Amino acid sequence: MNANSSLSDTILSRVRTVHTVRRATPVVLASFVFLVASLWALGREVWVSQVFANMPPLFDIPALASFMTYAFLHTDIAVQILCLALVVATIGLARGCARILATLTNSYV
Repeated sequence: MNANSSLSDTILSRVRTVHTVRRATPVVLASFVFLVASLWALGREVWVSQVFANMPPLFDIPALASFMTYAFLHTDIAVQILCLALVVATIGLARGCARILATLTNSYV
């Protein structure tokens, strides 16, 4: 009886993993496509090399935060919407990947 229970647990664990991955894959794919499209559109709206040229050093956190805030507040509404879309897409992608990874790591333990 114990061997059957172990086999049943293993099979059900794998079934749960496949089910979760199949459910989460469209969400991750949609988030990734949305992220790429937002990045492409933002690159068309903003002269990216000039932003990096004007940006303070990455290790000067207060100056970088001030620069990013000033740059965000003084851009067109289209750029602000695209930046917010990037944040939403990144959060969605991270959430979907975390769900898949959590399922994969918990199912074979």
